[in-house]
Amino acid sequence: MSIFSNDKNMNNRLNRRLSRAVADGVTDGTLPVHGAKKIGFIGLSSGAGVTTLVQAVADCLVATLRSKSSRKGSVSPQEMGMAAAAVVEVAGSLAAGSTLPFDKIDIGKHFAGRTYHPLHRLLSGGKPISHLQNISGGVNWALRMPADSDFELEAADLVSLVNNVPAKYVLSDISSSGLGMDYRRLLSQMHRIVLVIDPLPSCLLAGKEIAELVRAAELSGIPVTRVVNKMNDGVNMKEVRRFLGKTPDLFLPVFDFASVYRAEFACKTVYSEKPIAPHIEALTKLIL
Repeated sequence: MSIFSNDKNMNNRLNRRLSRAVADGVTDGTLPVHGAKKIGFIGLSSGAGVTTLVQAVADCLVATLRSKSSRKGSVSPQEMGMAAAAVVEVAGSLAAGSTLPFDKIDIGKHFAGRTYHPLHRLLSGGKPISHLQNISGGVNWALRMPADSDFELEAADLVSLVNNVPAKYVLSDISSSGLGMDYRRLLSQMHRIVLVIDPLPSCLLAGKEIAELVRAAELSGIPVTRVVNKMNDGVNMKEVRRFLGKTPDLFLPVFDFASVYRAEFACKTVYSEKPIAPHIEALTKLIL
């Protein structure tokens, strides 16, 4: 059976459940309405591959939780009317000419004939969002739409967004767009931070301030997983370790280009590609 087949029924069940929660005053925009585990993915520099990894891990989480529920004979998050994972684009604004997470797997195609709720736009207008969700493939998608270039969100709005998108795991795709260096409050909301590192020397140098902010969050008690992405034989690991001050937790290779292109043309995450799936599973297992 297709993983997309029950999306509409799941949406209806979750809308009813969340409407009751809002009516009961469960959420105030600061505490999560759903008790999710919040994992923030942030790149040491731009182009580190955060969006690709976040979306693939969400896909992997859905499959993993379904498999566990099936083996144990227990009720899966989806059967309880909750998405297994949510992907939240934490971006204050859309940078002109940048690629959009929304377009990465063509969310518009996945929601053809269904309503996609523009959560960022609604939040910018001061409207409640915790009773709304956009479920496709077991994932609750909270991504800015291509038309969302005419407004900005403050860090406080983005904190509210992260805490009001329901799922068992909320994966935040933290972008530098429109945020300046106002990351501290966002990072403090996470139960875990995944720092994605492009090991090019110029990218390491560009990420000094991000590295310091992530280190401060780690010292405050938030676990940090450091992932070197795009690993290859040309990387000087001694220099990477010296910069980070420790050995990274995981090394991901440069993914097979044909697999990456094939996945995006098919409007799927790279987890759908056999050469890449084991690497995504290793990352997922590490951060749960």
